[in-house]
Amino acid sequence: MPAYYELLAQWGFALFYVAAVIGFLALAAYGASLLQVGLVPAWAGWATLAFSLALLVQLLVTGDTLSAFHYVPPMLIGVLLLLRG
Repeated sequence: MPAYYELLAQWGFALFYVAAVIGFLALAAYGASLLQVGLVPAWAGWATLAFSLALLVQLLVTGDTLSAFHYVPPMLIGVLLLLRG
């Protein structure tokens, strides 16, 4: 294994970690904005906000998370918007 592999692996993890933190904060802000707009039921905004903050805490405590969790709240909101149609 090349000597620089360890540094590249650490750099890749740091980039993922920063992107995950920013992503969960963005989803929390999106949930808060849904509460103000009223396009979907209020529970969807609260669920998005709570889900995002809970997963942010989980990321900060464990240091890792499944990146697919970023897609759960937008899918819920999309389904609710389709049903509203």
